[in-house]
Amino acid sequence: MFRFDSKRMLYFRVPGTGSTSFLDMVKDQRSKCGDDHAMACDTRLDFREEYKDWEWFTIIRNPYDWAITFHAMCCRSLDHYNDWCDGEHSKEKPLEDFLSDLKITPLDWITVDEKLAGTVYKIESEKELSRKFDLVKLDKRRNSHPDLHKGEWTAYAIDAAKIRLHRELAYYPEIKEPEAK
Repeated sequence: MFRFDSKRMLYFRVPGTGSTSFLDMVKDQRSKCGDDHAMACDTRLDFREEYKDWEWFTIIRNPYDWAITFHAMCCRSLDHYNDWCDGEHSKEKPLEDFLSDLKITPLDWITVDEKLAGTVYKIESEKELSRKFDLVKLDKRRNSHPDLHKGEWTAYAIDAAKIRLHRELAYYPEIKEPEAK
């Protein structure tokens, strides 16, 4: 969780959404104020009262791209998987099983009592983010993977993504689902 004092904004960082690139670009504007990936619904944290008058926000990414990236992240670090997914995870676990086992999705980072508790920005909304944070250009190179969808998607994985990531997909009516292999 990061705060932007001059803007009175509190950022809930979702892994796999371009958050590292974003935080690098705003490093002079922000300060850390909790766990990197703290969630708005975490009742163990006593930030709700302190920041109740601030704008809370998160940044999401094309849900299909996020699924591939988050799956890869969890293959590298099983700690994330244990916290955010059900069952046992291994590098051999296919994407469809991974998606079916997810306990949380990107919008859960900014959800409290089953309601969004803040603003949702899309990492692809370069102009909006650049204007909001006085950035000359949003650097998305870290998350540019031209072949991101190739070879990963089965019909079952696409169905699992539509079910588990339905709230996030609503922010992206323009995107096409990946082609099943």
